[in-house]
Amino acid sequence: MRFRILGPLQVYTGERWSAIRAAQPRAVLAVLLARAGQTVSADRLVDEIWGERPPRTAHNTVQGYVMRLRRLLGADANDLLLTKNRGYQVAVAAEELDAVAFKRLLESGQRDLAEGRLHAAAGELAAALALWHGPAFADVPATSIVAAETARLEQYRLTALETRLDTDLALGRHVETVDELHRLTIEYPLRERLRGLLMLALYRCGRRAEALETYSHGRAMLVKELGLEPGPELRRLEQDILSDEPGLMSGTVTGTVTTTTSLGTPPAQLPADIAGFAGRQTQLRRLDELLTGRDNATTVVISAIAGTAGVGKTALAVHWAHRVRHRFPDGQLHVDLRGYSTGTPMRPIEVLARFLRALGVAADQVPVEVDEAAALYRSLLADRRMIVLLDNAFEPDQVRPLLPGAPGCLVLVTSRCVLAGLVARDGAHELTLDVLTAEESGALLRELLGTERTEAQPRATAELAELCAHLPLALRIAAAQLLAQPKLTVAGYVAELRSGDRLDSLRVAGDDKTAVLPAFSQSYSALPGDTRRLFRLLGSAPGPEITAEIAAALADISRHDAAGHLATLAAGHLLEERAPGRYGCHDLLRHYAKERGRHEDTASERDSALRRLYDWYLRTVDDAAAMLYPHMRRMSSPPAHEQPTKVSSFDNHTDALAWLDAERANLVAAVTHAAEHRPWPVAGLITESLRGYFWLRMYTVDWLAVASAGQSIAESTGDPNAATAALLSLADINFRQGNHRQATEYSARALAIARRAGWSTGVATALSYLGNLHLQSGRLAEACEHHERALTLRRRAGWRSKQAGNLTGLGIIHRHLGSLKEALRYFNQALAINREVDSASGEAGALYQLGATWHDAGDLGQAADLLRHALRMAQEVGHRGLEAETRVELAAVHRDADRYTAAFEAATAALELARDANDRPCESDALRVLGTIHQRHGNHPEAAGYYRSALDLARDTGSRFTEAGALLGLAAVCHEPDYARQAVAIADEAGYRTLAAEARRAIDNFVHNG
Repeated sequence: MRFRILGPLQVYTGERWSAIRAAQPRAVLAVLLARAGQTVSADRLVDEIWGERPPRTAHNTVQGYVMRLRRLLGADANDLLLTKNRGYQVAVAAEELDAVAFKRLLESGQRDLAEGRLHAAAGELAAALALWHGPAFADVPATSIVAAETARLEQYRLTALETRLDTDLALGRHVETVDELHRLTIEYPLRERLRGLLMLALYRCGRRAEALETYSHGRAMLVKELGLEPGPELRRLEQDILSDEPGLMSGTVTGTVTTTTSLGTPPAQLPADIAGFAGRQTQLRRLDELLTGRDNATTVVISAIAGTAGVGKTALAVHWAHRVRHRFPDGQLHVDLRGYSTGTPMRPIEVLARFLRALGVAADQVPVEVDEAAALYRSLLADRRMIVLLDNAFEPDQVRPLLPGAPGCLVLVTSRCVLAGLVARDGAHELTLDVLTAEESGALLRELLGTERTEAQPRATAELAELCAHLPLALRIAAAQLLAQPKLTVAGYVAELRSGDRLDSLRVAGDDKTAVLPAFSQSYSALPGDTRRLFRLLGSAPGPEITAEIAAALADISRHDAAGHLATLAAGHLLEERAPGRYGCHDLLRHYAKERGRHEDTASERDSALRRLYDWYLRTVDDAAAMLYPHMRRMSSPPAHEQPTKVSSFDNHTDALAWLDAERANLVAAVTHAAEHRPWPVAGLITESLRGYFWLRMYTVDWLAVASAGQSIAESTGDPNAATAALLSLADINFRQGNHRQATEYSARALAIARRAGWSTGVATALSYLGNLHLQSGRLAEACEHHERALTLRRRAGWRSKQAGNLTGLGIIHRHLGSLKEALRYFNQALAINREVDSASGEAGALYQLGATWHDAGDLGQAADLLRHALRMAQEVGHRGLEAETRVELAAVHRDADRYTAAFEAATAALELARDANDRPCESDALRVLGTIHQRHGNHPEAAGYYRSALDLARDTGSRFTEAGALLGLAAVCHEPDYARQAVAIADEAGYRTLAAEARRAIDNFVHNG
């Protein structure tokens, strides 16, 4: 089933494209397609269709529309149009929705343009724009969801159009594009990129005066309509034209080539504006002056005098950033650098990884070295107007890698100390923040408590501000206490403060311990005893967030009780609910909680709490592993654990994957904290259980941190089994990144350690790794030997789930040897085992291999069915690498069935996924298949380009089969028999019999044709 939304809404049911004739069912389907893959509640559908005055039978009517749609969609309707959670969802695959195909072609074209592959870029961008048949949802009423999606898609279309024109100019087609650019600038007069392209095209056509007139007209429009001057790129282009800059006659407009990031809405990471913000008018005016006086200011530093935690640095930065955010349309980035946290401050590479992902870089494409990551970050921010808020910095070196390299962005840095180094070396502006004035304190209390309560006792209110030392955090905590006791007067509360221990401390302003801790103590002492105990334990928990489950593990209480305590802490402003069910706190509060624990709990009690937390993490990660990747569960689990006796923590794959994604930061913090402070074996087991998760999701920076922590823990404990597991995890990440030599070295070291320890499970796993590495490098005999030895060991141990991997490896070997019946036998055995142990990801992998083998056998229908099944399962469990591999094979099946459009879309999507997952061997396969598609279509220059890219990548990663295939393709499109001879040599050496025979036939054709 396929759908079109880029134009009138249409459905392809296998025979022809059809419209939805009835308007309201069409609107229902449009809303669901606009939210494809998400559940839309029945209530929301009613609102979308009828607005504020729905008929009484609206819900029944919606059910009727859904039934009509299911009848129209035919036999597959129940799998496509799902009823979920009192709503409906269209479970459409990516390749079945034209908007997804368009987006992928656009991003691929942008990458090709950025990397200089101009002809490929032009083809992909033209293919992307050809998918449009009119305005998006052209025949659908503009409901709120549809209207929002229509506007988003229109922006994508304009981006594609601009990028295609950019490519045309880079190819020297300026004469052909001038008329189109004239029309577009009239239609979209405020789009500066289009105007810049028109200026460049006119200049290259020898129409310099018209190019400058185009700039003047555009500037006048911007000033009149928006009150803004043109951006720096357009101004620079005007100056280059005035000075006849030589570089204008070649290349593209400065700043118009997009980066290889995913499309999406700009990041909007600013925390919510501060409720009840009051005062700070002098500082706000100073910040306004900095921005007005220096429109492209790069950095503004807000620093406080030493020791004044809680003085309102973050509140001021966030409030002012919200005031000026309209001047920075490309979004906002925000991070708490945890400079004064009880844990380790955030490293620049951690922040860069987070920011790069927010800017659209796939997690597995984030560089792991700080210099490379910083360079990519600066490139992405060049010529953008963004706000970057770096909260709670420790020292200048923590901040410098996070500063943009070009003007246009505003960087706000808060810190407890004056960052003089940034002022001296980086041109930052110092703004020291003191406590509030008496007037500002009164205004803040009026805002928080209400004028009726404060004006009834103005002298008591003023005294309360004095007792709080005019410190914003202390004032807010005091107000929270009063709001929680509505019958308590301000004077009565002041009397309580006067008679307590807080008084002496609050008199000393500017000192963390005497200005803030008494306020914490007052809130803390008002808590029930069990809540206080939990608060103390939270101070020792690694990780940035707390959930009810984490709290329950720490305190050894029920989840229900833990949730109640967390709600109480949040109500008292000792915790903040940052997302539904996920809590965090200021680092001083965490420090206070930890200090209270040291005074009130024994070391044994604190140690037991942390052990319970780590044990809970291990159990839950193991449950997720059993659900998502049982064939990759930790080696140290005995075979008996393959049939768990307890109920799993998760109902399905989606829940398990969602939990791992949500807890990723906490899990990484837990294992790295253990490596640094408490090398408990249980932490090493957690790292081992996470290996399969990172294999699926490819968060490169986090995976490397966890694997390295696992190795450190193993070294500290001297456990050879843990050392084996840690080395194999490091081998995994290097294998996926194409670092063949390093992966082989880690695997060989793991094998040696496991053999010395007599650990047969570790020996079998290391042999399997080496078998896969030999398979990739074309050493089939060695690969077969390693897999057979591993299979024997695993059969002897009775470990069924692990046997599937060896059977799959043996099947691939026989497939390369041309023994397809043997290959099918092995793959079917692997499929049966994966189904037996309920491994969805393993089952998807076996189905993929079966589909590829039936493709080799020439049964395209059987191959396509198996591959589609594999693709659905890979998407369900979030296995991006396998999804990419399956799409590559599907593209080859479509190609051999002469479905070239479908083949090109599938191969392009596969290439994007492989790059996103940093699966370089799969990337080379996708490039090779794209080469074959262009070759059969007669586009030999494009085919040669793909083949050469595939060849370079295959050689870099040691993928011998793809190397030979790319050489064979080059032989055909370049008419060079030497390429075919090289392919024969590789195929003979590795034993690729079918490929060797094909290469020899190519050589015979060269000889026959002279």
